[in-house]
Amino acid sequence: MATEQQHFDVCRQWQEHYDSKLRKIGARAPAPVLGETVSDYRRKVLVQTKKAFIPRSHELRQFSLDDVRGDALDALEPQILSAAAVEAVNPANVPRGELRKREEFDEYGAIKTIKFYGQDHFSILPNFGVNAGINFGGGARPGRLARFFNRLTGEWFPQYRR
Repeated sequence: MATEQQHFDVCRQWQEHYDSKLRKIGARAPAPVLGETVSDYRRKVLVQTKKAFIPRSHELRQFSLDDVRGDALDALEPQILSAAAVEAVNPANVPRGELRKREEFDEYGAIKTIKFYGQDHFSILPNFGVNAGINFGGGARPGRLARFFNRLTGEWFPQYRR
């Protein structure tokens, strides 16, 4: 019979494994709790991953992991992790008119990349354009005229209108 500390140490190894997989989609595995068995920890991480990234209509969300034991959990784990990686960046899972922010880390966890996913382009969202339509919309946020000084000719571009 394994002790609580042995279970905890093995759970830490699983945490590193899950972190390496979930880092690509901007998530981290939760820390294990002392007294938690390895199978309970693995099941907890997979349930959280399913709920966070896989939509309800997906076939892997149609059953509960509470009933899954042993070898079946070993078979379902890579399927859930790969489906989460695919569905996390699927723009069809984001409601229209919204953008979902994902902070992705490289394999060392040092460089963070922020990406936005959604069905619409950012310029046609309501907070950006007044006449937001399918055709790029835009125009609500006021801009300013950019002027450049050409040193060779000594003139401003575009020229002043009088």
